[in-house]
Amino acid sequence: MNDINISIIGAGSATFSTRIIKDLCMTRSLHGAAVTFMDIDQHKLDMVYNLAERLSNEMNAKFVFKKTVDQHMALDGANFIINTAQIGGHAYAEACRNLGTEHGYYRGTWLHYLRQMVFFSELAQEIERICPQALLIQSANPVFEGGTMLARTSKVNVIGLCHGHHGIQNVAKALGLDPEKADGRAIGFNHWIWLSKFTYDGKDAMPILENWIEEHKNDDTAMQYDLGKAAIEQYRLFGMLPIGDTARMAAWWMHQDFASKQYWFGETGGMDSHVGWQKHLDRLADTSSKIEAIANDPSQSVTDVFGAKPSGEQIVPIINSITNNVKGIYQVNIPNEGFIIKGIPEDVVVECQAMIDVFGLHPIQEKPFTKNLMIKAMIPRWSFAELLVESVVQHDAGLLLHHLLADHRTQSYEQAEMYLNAWLNMEGNSAMKNYFAL
Repeated sequence: MNDINISIIGAGSATFSTRIIKDLCMTRSLHGAAVTFMDIDQHKLDMVYNLAERLSNEMNAKFVFKKTVDQHMALDGANFIINTAQIGGHAYAEACRNLGTEHGYYRGTWLHYLRQMVFFSELAQEIERICPQALLIQSANPVFEGGTMLARTSKVNVIGLCHGHHGIQNVAKALGLDPEKADGRAIGFNHWIWLSKFTYDGKDAMPILENWIEEHKNDDTAMQYDLGKAAIEQYRLFGMLPIGDTARMAAWWMHQDFASKQYWFGETGGMDSHVGWQKHLDRLADTSSKIEAIANDPSQSVTDVFGAKPSGEQIVPIINSITNNVKGIYQVNIPNEGFIIKGIPEDVVVECQAMIDVFGLHPIQEKPFTKNLMIKAMIPRWSFAELLVESVVQHDAGLLLHHLLADHRTQSYEQAEMYLNAWLNMEGNSAMKNYFAL
């Protein structure tokens, strides 16, 4: 038997957890490991456990699966902890967004992340007490703010992971290239990363990209995020191409209201409009219903539904690299120690590439950003995050107010103050009100 113990916190997301189990099943060197699913929703927990058992049996892989609603039990003896929990779920986040809209902040602000960040802090404290040598793999948002907070307040070994860097392959698709032959680097802050290197078939592909952008710079019909109207405009303004979710986030004037979102992201206003996000939630609900139907029908093959190819998640390959010294290059979010990206403080988490092996993480040094991009994009984003991070670290609602005052949709001090008070007093936020001592 393998003596590795993996715990998934917030395991009730069947799609995510099943992808992890599938990757484990396909990694023979990790067979025999103990995997503990933890979630406060017993129904979802039972469903994930059911799917994991069936998937491992179908793929002839042996694991010791456990399930619990007790976080303490899940952490006991863990070597790797995967945190994918979203406190309050989508319903809470939507309630926060709707409240923001009522106060003049269309689709809300980032206040809904505060419950997440407080949870991250509490989880890290438990890890320090129960399994201090474990690696925390932080997959739940906000990876940037949450990771930076943990870097300053916790001794826990933690890395943040995201999918945004896969946008490089999407750029290749938009260019008509084979994504399997495309590679590159995208660096910065999580959900705020910029293409620093782009190759195709081992050769520099930046000229191909630059020529395409020149030809399509006035093309209003290209609305995909990766090389759409917003991405091209940001490339023109900042001098580097936004990758993944960055195009959705890096220009505040593209998100002032629904009309501005429609101008930059198409008829639905993109994923972050009330229309686009509802479509996203509907897709999630449909997927959840289908997964539950599979879980309730033991005659169905889980492998046939989820496939037998690697999921593309980095989690299991990273665990394998550390456990079995299988060296690999990964996209990670880690403190900028040693100035991986010059110009950013060491206690701020950056997204970059690192080689990982049995000895740990070995970051790949990056060239500094141009002064143009630092002044226009990186410093403003970092400053905006600092107010959120330090509000949690210091339990300071005054910093939260300044976070709102820095929002370009704020028209007055009174508006920000009224919104903050309403948010602190909304249903589900009694713990937040106590946390900020109000």
